Amino acid sequence: MAQVTIEDPIINSPFMEPQRYFRFDDQGITNQIVEGRRESFYFI
Repeated sequence: MAQVTIEDPIINSPFMEPQRYFRFDDQGITNQIVEGRRESFYFI
């Protein structure tokens, strides 16, 4: 699994609905920001 360091992990306001999220792929989290809300799922 590739290790990713995200310098500034807070990308949404705590007072509004989330607008963006960090994309996950088969290797884990990436530093790519995606517009919208992340789909709910489990990590196994």
